[in-house]
Amino acid sequence: MDEATKSLVVGVMETLKDFAAGKLSTEDCRRRYRQMISDCESMELVADRSTGLMQSLCYAHSTGNFALFTGIYRMQNDSLTPLSFCGDGAFNVSIAKLHHTISSRVSVGRSVSMLPGDAHPLPHTVYTCLVPGESRIRLIFAAISSSHFFSENEFVKTANVVGALRDAADFEMNPQYFSFFSERRTDVSEWISARIDEGLSVYVHYFLFNMVERIFSHMGLPEMLKISASIKDALHAQCGTAGTIVFELSMREYLVFIPDSTGTGCEKKKASFDYHGSSIPSQSYAFTIRKHADIIDFWNEVLEFEYRLAAGEKRK
Repeated sequence: MDEATKSLVVGVMETLKDFAAGKLSTEDCRRRYRQMISDCESMELVADRSTGLMQSLCYAHSTGNFALFTGIYRMQNDSLTPLSFCGDGAFNVSIAKLHHTISSRVSVGRSVSMLPGDAHPLPHTVYTCLVPGESRIRLIFAAISSSHFFSENEFVKTANVVGALRDAADFEMNPQYFSFFSERRTDVSEWISARIDEGLSVYVHYFLFNMVERIFSHMGLPEMLKISASIKDALHAQCGTAGTIVFELSMREYLVFIPDSTGTGCEKKKASFDYHGSSIPSQSYAFTIRKHADIIDFWNEVLEFEYRLAAGEKRK
């Protein structure tokens, strides 16, 4: 709690005591009340002018939770770098010297307190908390207090707010990526692994409809999605057996998986696709997966097949 707040609290207590003891007239009490209102408004104005959201948060915690000091630090390479604080800046030096102790004791979303004499020379209790959240930026929320009214629950709640603000800033400032191929590759690999665990071989047929985007792109995305669904249905009907599944990697790339317990081998299949009278040519590649190690080889073969086709097109 800063000096202005302390002075205001003491003034309120003394006014109540004097009025109850009959030492203050009603008019004197009203005069003091008006002065306190003015002082309080001035303090709120100063708080509103606090620079930065994090500094305002530190200020709010210090004044609301009976803390002499509140700070936010970045923990990196065995050091604590102050990012924002409220209170005597000299406390930053004391907390920075505690980085080894703090890093060994601190935990996410839980207050760790160090009483006077516990690894530090301060006559106050030092409270620390590893700020929770999804960000890879590790923040320490710290406070110093000697008050019995200090609440560790409020301290942790404020640390949670700091974490939410940091995660929101990360989300806004850093680009978010989504790779459809990466997600689909994970799904495909997990499906293959499950079949291998069942003791089955998996025959894979890779189909590339290289012209589909060139022919139908002018029709718009909704129609393109219908065409993609039609290709999947056609491949399943022409190549599929019991347990067959078809995955699309893109609008022009499709994988047909046929699980088989005989392990006799994989024959290359042909497929044709007509859409509203338009015949779409395709190239295909066949691969047999019998063990988990074959999965990586399979993806490498798919990429190599695409490279060969691309090189062939360029030579034409």
